[in-house]
Amino acid sequence: MKKNKFYKSEASEAASDFFEMNKVKGTSISACAIMKNEISHVEAWLDNVRCFAQEIIVVDTGSTDGTNEFLSKQFDVKLISYEWQHDFAQAKNMALQETTGDWLVFTDADECFYKPENIIEYLGKLDRQSANIDVIFCPIDNIDADNNNEIINSDVVPRIIRNHVGIKYMGAVHEQLTKGREPWQDVKYVVADRQLAIRHTGYSTKVIPFKYQRNYEILQQVMGKSHKPEMYYGFLSESLLGLEKYQEALEYAILAMESPYQPTIQKERFAQVAIESMDKLGLAISDIFSPQQAEKICQTILKRNKWHVGTLCQWLDMNLLEIDENEHQDKIQNIIQSLHNIYGENPQDIQQLMALLEQNGYIYLAKEFSAHMNMEKENNLEAVYQLLYQKNFAQLEKKILPLMAENIQLLFVALLDCNYSSGSWYQEKLMLLPEAQQVLVQLYHGQVQNVALEPDEYITMLDGIILYGSQEMLLNYLQLAQGMPGSKLKKIGHQLAASEYYDEALDILAQIQAEDEAVIEDFWFDCGICLYYLQDYINALPALERAANMGNSSKELETYIAWCKEAVKI
Repeated sequence: MKKNKFYKSEASEAASDFFEMNKVKGTSISACAIMKNEISHVEAWLDNVRCFAQEIIVVDTGSTDGTNEFLSKQFDVKLISYEWQHDFAQAKNMALQETTGDWLVFTDADECFYKPENIIEYLGKLDRQSANIDVIFCPIDNIDADNNNEIINSDVVPRIIRNHVGIKYMGAVHEQLTKGREPWQDVKYVVADRQLAIRHTGYSTKVIPFKYQRNYEILQQVMGKSHKPEMYYGFLSESLLGLEKYQEALEYAILAMESPYQPTIQKERFAQVAIESMDKLGLAISDIFSPQQAEKICQTILKRNKWHVGTLCQWLDMNLLEIDENEHQDKIQNIIQSLHNIYGENPQDIQQLMALLEQNGYIYLAKEFSAHMNMEKENNLEAVYQLLYQKNFAQLEKKILPLMAENIQLLFVALLDCNYSSGSWYQEKLMLLPEAQQVLVQLYHGQVQNVALEPDEYITMLDGIILYGSQEMLLNYLQLAQGMPGSKLKKIGHQLAASEYYDEALDILAQIQAEDEAVIEDFWFDCGICLYYLQDYINALPALERAANMGNSSKELETYIAWCKEAVKI
């Protein structure tokens, strides 16, 4: 077949009629892929994209295993034959030219969304709230199918693109997006949460050595011809790491972190390559970077992935190095408090952290951390006893509720999740909750209407849903907050932002009227932080600057403003 020509099968002849019949009102989505010899994956991929796509386009680059024959029989697939030019961007741009959807979901054949049904709702919401966003990075789990489907690592990758805005791919391998001549030029992007997570089997044990070698060879060729080889340094570092060339991997990862041709989210990815290379070389992060740089790199990676063990160990080693005897305990306590801030109070996370510390030789630190958490509980109990002795029952109730939260919140979430109309369990367990929380459960299920909820109780139980509930439960619960006073909505927004639910936080904060007394410096700070982590730096910057002008005293504010200015400039 000639390049760029559609296969003229009965399936493709009937496809255009099918597309017209299946167009839906609102957001339309095209699913795209380039494939070669993917017969073992193609059926699962099709089943996955059919959950959200009104148009399916596949560019076949020369399959010999029956992939193109299988696809040609699918009535809802536009199949394009393409002569492989050793250039992934060129092949992907071929697909882009044929799409009609408002959004493009461009995945590999061995990638499937865990919950593909979430995509339509997510994009509809994004269209209503952020019409300037061009690209969505999705979380991805790289699965080793040859080793009990274990997760090798997790990352974020650009997989969803707004169509008809002049975006194209560039780069022969590890292709990147742009609206201009440079990688990521004028492209605005966000990072989705786990509701758009992807399962990727392309780096299984049997496959990964071949892919690293293939990518390394292509990158070498491309860089030799490119007038800006620095745009490929980060991807070269990944291939070198996979090929166990750790010194070269480290050197190129550092160059990539300094490059203006990578978005911040990918610089974080290459920072992880640097950390892993240093581990293999027996180097400490403090051997390469200044203390300030090292701290920033470690904190950035841990915020993105708190279970990246190499970074955790490098950060601990750096902070435990050369502790003066006189300041030893203070330093240890600072480290423990930082760990507390990173990992929170979720019992499962605490247990996992303790195991990691012990496994990696930080036994003393694990004991100190355990003592710290026990002391927190004891201090809380002591305060309860004191209030009881004073007969200060109003304050006692406020103190007891958080202490009971772990069990109460689990029961609360279970009651929200269960079918209230079946059996007696629901009614029996509902009576164990305080009256205000019973009302919340009943409002959630629509059992009662026009009943005023208690905002403080609502906010208290929100923590439980964030910890133990599903995304769907959280969104349904947030619907109950409509009509609350601005001061309460601000608290809810802050709570969501602190838990990294940035989209949801902005939804809540947007409900506060501009003239409301709640619209003060911390309101703008939370808005700015949410926008920053959604990669909307252009809007994050004025929000953060307004917070600063209104007197916000957060120690981090100056840093975030500087980062935004840097990102906007790039």
